[in-house]
Amino acid sequence: MMTRNARGLDFVDTTSTEAQQPNAEVTGGIADAGSSSPPRDPIVARVRAMKLDKYESDLLDCVIDPTTISTTFDDVCLRDRDIIDTLRMGVIFPTLFSDAFKTGLLASQSGGGVLLYGPPGTGKTMLCRALANEGGVRMLQIQVDDIERRYVGETEQRVAAAFRLARRLGPCVIFLDELDALVCNREKLKDTYKRDTLSVLCNEIDGLHSSNANRDAGLIVVGATNRPQDLDSAIIRRLPNRFLIDLPGFAERKEILRRYLSEERYNPETVNIDKLAGMTGLFSGSDSRYLAQTAALAAFHDTIPTGANCLPTLPSRRE
Repeated sequence: MMTRNARGLDFVDTTSTEAQQPNAEVTGGIADAGSSSPPRDPIVARVRAMKLDKYESDLLDCVIDPTTISTTFDDVCLRDRDIIDTLRMGVIFPTLFSDAFKTGLLASQSGGGVLLYGPPGTGKTMLCRALANEGGVRMLQIQVDDIERRYVGETEQRVAAAFRLARRLGPCVIFLDELDALVCNREKLKDTYKRDTLSVLCNEIDGLHSSNANRDAGLIVVGATNRPQDLDSAIIRRLPNRFLIDLPGFAERKEILRRYLSEERYNPETVNIDKLAGMTGLFSGSDSRYLAQTAALAAFHDTIPTGANCLPTLPSRRE
């Protein structure tokens, strides 16, 4: 049965028993297919069983078990694919094979932190998950709300706790999302505690290279921001691997739409992906996902008979 949604896209009724149901985790841009009931990573399980301090315990919910990450670099539609090769050679290899990078010419390839910047919805979080997955490491995903507290000294304590927890989990990616909200330019700071937070974060990143033990812990710091101009120069210097994650080009938008529609049954004569990709020039991957979801919902809505009461009959409540 063909239906037409409000945007003019023709879809087949997805409520059919023959329609495939997506079994995927969506992050940032394209569906990240996951497996059901994955085994728990032994190091994550061991750390959760430890007697941690209050601040580390509060951050346990930020730990992502690597067995639950299925995103790979192939899943990320980037305009500049050279970014992936640079991440492999400049970040993953020096972290996972630290002994090979301690002497000789490779010693200068010390890995270092990563800064992903660009418009929202372009796949920065997804790229970080792929980095953790392909590196075979755990991930600590930190949002501003996980760190910031109103009491004096609490935010700085939580920043330090995040790095302590990551060392226990190592090798581990520390992903600091919306970095500009946590540590913006000191010239714009009015609150003293923000300066203290910036200082603690810089010291923690410096500490990753202060000894062989810290280097061998295998920690990768990745910051993401939509507003790189608001970051302090001190934090930018400590994240030397900087990559613009820009809006997708025509080829990338076409691939993103193709992947989102791959589990839908539609008429290719009326749903022209090339035309859609050309019409969505300023769309991010997240925008394309919303477009596809809206179209699918509209297609489902059109299958409901006009005036029909499709709500299930609920049992009457006994007084």
